Amino acid sequence: IKDANVTKAKIEDVADYKVLGNVSGAAAAPAEVSILDEDDMTSDSDTALATQQSIKAYVDSISYTPNIVQAVKSDVSAFTNGTAMTFVDIPGLQVSITPKSANSKMLVESSISASISAPSAILFRLVRDGTDIGLGDVDQTATRSSFGSYGGSSYGPNTSAGSFLDSPTSVVGTPIVYKVQCTALNNTVLINRGVASNYTVTYARSISTLTVTEIPQ
Repeated sequence: IKDANVTKAKIEDVADYKVLGNVSGAAAAPAEVSILDEDDMTSDSDTALATQQSIKAYVDSISYTPNIVQAVKSDVSAFTNGTAMTFVDIPGLQVSITPKSANSKMLVESSISASISAPSAILFRLVRDGTDIGLGDVDQTATRSSFGSYGGSSYGPNTSAGSFLDSPTSVVGTPIVYKVQCTALNNTVLINRGVASNYTVTYARSISTLTVTEIPQ
């Protein structure tokens, strides 16, 4: 090509000017490469280029703000169960989370501070919309629970903690309610305090929490 023979004006006169390239990385003949301005990149092409604007729009669209809810119980509650080992709700340990993404999983984490009036197991159960989740396997007549501990009659509460990655059948925008339940056998369970009521500086007063974090898939 003669020097200065190809000018900008002549290039602009080409009616259908195309970019040529070779995405294979081999010595194959160049092929036409399109430049697409698709904010959602739906075409999923391996032979096209994207505009700077469409790349930014796509990246911005998949940004995710963490969806985390938590209940913190700092007050005291107490209850006594009979021989049936019936689970009851722990007042104040309930949260509602509204999924932002379809097919999300929910990481449910709980830490409970509890004491008991006589040596006995203290069992806790996670519940989602009325359905028990994260339970141990069936083992004869053993009470199935999500987590628990063995408490003795004491001035200070013991802390029990458990977590479970839940896979609910969720709908974006529809709230899911999680809560924690507790049970024990024939003994009084106290949440966030020891059995003794004659408090001094050495007696514990704790908090209990329930935290749910949405994990997009």
